[in-house]
Amino acid sequence: MLSNRQDQSIVLMGHSNSSKSVNTKLIMSYLFKIAGSSNATNFN
Repeated sequence: MLSNRQDQSIVLMGHSNSSKSVNTKLIMSYLFKIAGSSNATNFN
C-alpha cells in the first residue's frame, strides 16, 4: 500500500455481534505495525 501511493479502502460488513470492531482493531494494529508507528500496540 505504501509503495503504490494510492488511496486504499477496507470495508467490513456483517450482522450485529459479528466481530467487526475486533477485526477493525486487528487491521489497524497491523497497518500501524507495518507503517512503523509507535502506536501499534496502543490502539484500543
